[in-house]
Amino acid sequence: MNTENHNNADFSMIHQNVIRPYRNIPFDIGHSLDDSDLLSIKDAAIKNGFVELDIPTVLQRFSKDIAMRFSVDDNMRLYVYTYGIGVITIKDSCYLIDNEKYAVDYCESRKKAHHDYLNGEHALSNKIYSTVCAIRTCVKNNHKNTRVTAEENWECHGLSYVMTVSAVQLPKMMKFGYQDLNEIEKRNLMIMLEPGIAHKEDTLLIDSSINTDSIDPYSLEITSKAPTNWMKSSDAGLYISWAAVLVYVNRIDDESLKYLEYMEVDLQAMWMYVYCMYYVIAHLEQKKMKMSVLKKELFSFKKMYNEFISTNDSSTAEYFNNIRRELINTSGLDKEKDKYIEYLDFCIEETSSLNDEKSRKYSIISEILLFVIAYVQIAPLFYHLLMGDYVNLGVWQIIVIAAIAVIGTILIIRKE
Repeated sequence: MNTENHNNADFSMIHQNVIRPYRNIPFDIGHSLDDSDLLSIKDAAIKNGFVELDIPTVLQRFSKDIAMRFSVDDNMRLYVYTYGIGVITIKDSCYLIDNEKYAVDYCESRKKAHHDYLNGEHALSNKIYSTVCAIRTCVKNNHKNTRVTAEENWECHGLSYVMTVSAVQLPKMMKFGYQDLNEIEKRNLMIMLEPGIAHKEDTLLIDSSINTDSIDPYSLEITSKAPTNWMKSSDAGLYISWAAVLVYVNRIDDESLKYLEYMEVDLQAMWMYVYCMYYVIAHLEQKKMKMSVLKKELFSFKKMYNEFISTNDSSTAEYFNNIRRELINTSGLDKEKDKYIEYLDFCIEETSSLNDEKSRKYSIISEILLFVIAYVQIAPLFYHLLMGDYVNLGVWQIIVIAAIAVIGTILIIRKE
């Protein structure tokens, strides 16, 4: 099986068939960021040798919440969002394509790389974790409480997932529309878009449960409809699925791929934010959430999300907006958003019901107390009406007066 080749000089790869993986690793910083947090993060970043970069105009148009961008080293960048999410991007080493049926091995390589990143076993793991820790520490020092999703023991050592954009360089090919690919290259494309065809999903559970040695995905009939090339020209290809984003080119150019990086960073930051917020609220004790807090969060989130998906910038090319919409649609972000909103609505309804129940109980108690006070005041009058002023109090008189008190109390309770 071929593996990713970690060469110091990728210049030698210019004329070879290779795949360049661009990793996106989002993480929760732990709290929405104010000016003090941003200043602390900037100081820590500079102290660690990061170089602050300008925020591109196109990224600012995607989101008003992008706050800072740093170069960690030549192949690693850090993006920071004010809602408390960071994204690390990595230009990883090239994977050398050494046979025409390369997709299965590449999917296995991608799967292993994701596992290594999340389990601290990658060559870059120490740098990633030290970067994440430095940013989180700044916020923890400024806030008494931070989100549980920013703890080192949450999920995969404080991380959750890795998303990879794969740039496929095929120098001898001139066109990359699906109809222009030969049958094997079409299979390569479909397998990378749908790793389940080869049982190469990111989950490692598949390894111990299914023997895939006897399965040849290139012999399987692929019934899926032809994937869309989201590039306007067939001399480059961009294919998008829930599992992968694939770019086909004659020669990999980081400068041309930067816009795709901006779109992915913005998407993964929002995806991680929604995922973390749902996790946090789902694991909080209900009694800790006030109605006003829940309603404010629901309103703020809906406003934030609507601004995120808005693509009303008339200066942006339509195909550019189409690509961004497809990235969002295939990411499953809408499902995560709906799940979070539904849970907030449920919490609001439940809290409202609990508040109503408490109000009813207090109302009953209040009415009983008022009844008792009034009854005590009029009890002598009842007695005088029944027996006169000079008759000693008897048992049946007491029973009548007590019965009136009990009946009055029951009526108040049953009214509710």
